[in-house]
Amino acid sequence: KKKVMDEYNQFVENKLKELEEENKKIAAENEGKQKGKQRPLKTWEKPPAPEIPVLSSFHNLYLRVVKEGNIIQRFKSPVPFDEKETEYYSFGLILEPGKYDILVNIDRYDNSSDGTLLIELDVPKLTLMDLVSPLGQLEYSRPIFYREMMKSRIVEKRFTVLKNKYQVGQQLFFPIIGKEIQFKANESPTLTFFIKGAAKVENNQPQWNVSTQMEIRQGKKKILIFKVPSLNTPYFFQKLEFKKGNNFLPAGDYLLFVGLSDNNQAGKKAKIEIPFKLIE
Repeated sequence: KKKVMDEYNQFVENKLKELEEENKKIAAENEGKQKGKQRPLKTWEKPPAPEIPVLSSFHNLYLRVVKEGNIIQRFKSPVPFDEKETEYYSFGLILEPGKYDILVNIDRYDNSSDGTLLIELDVPKLTLMDLVSPLGQLEYSRPIFYREMMKSRIVEKRFTVLKNKYQVGQQLFFPIIGKEIQFKANESPTLTFFIKGAAKVENNQPQWNVSTQMEIRQGKKKILIFKVPSLNTPYFFQKLEFKKGNNFLPAGDYLLFVGLSDNNQAGKKAKIEIPFKLIE
């Protein structure tokens, strides 16, 4: 896009210089002549600037999935592009538990540049039985915050690279990423994680009954207390609001505390502490 506009601007600049030089010569020839015998100065109408279509992508992503030295999957997809800031790209893979090498190559359409990446991936075994099996203590998966979740009208069946989101079936997820967790006070993120070890099996059916204590703290001071109903599934899903009364919490450093207590077996507990920042 920049190259095309630079060429257009240079063309216009050269034409205007030529026109100026030619009109100087005509003006010199016209000196001393009667008005009716003078040559008119030349004019030139600048052509309209070129219309440059906004491309939806500039790169292709090529991907190979390797297990024990054998290529088991190959994919290709354009890398999406728009004027908004890019935080990350995502693509979905279905893999059985095990160790894999993910080989990525991103190539510019005109082959002017490319880059490669090797990802060593260990897919853990996590089945429904892992979630329902009783354990000696409560365990939980890595907590994840989502800015937004929504349904897509399209279920993408091809391998597709997405920007700033990922898709599972018809559901679109917009996770918060990065080492430092921060929000604006007027945001309402959703906290999610799985709980393991809390199921009680009755009549061959798993039952959950987990009490949750959730608070926002600053030091030892409790700033906000959330009312969270007891969990009857192994999935924790809670929307947060950083508001006390009618006022949003001020910018600063906070701690989100989540306490879990298994009502099926007294004494089985777990706690999660997540430092985060509120920004202007």
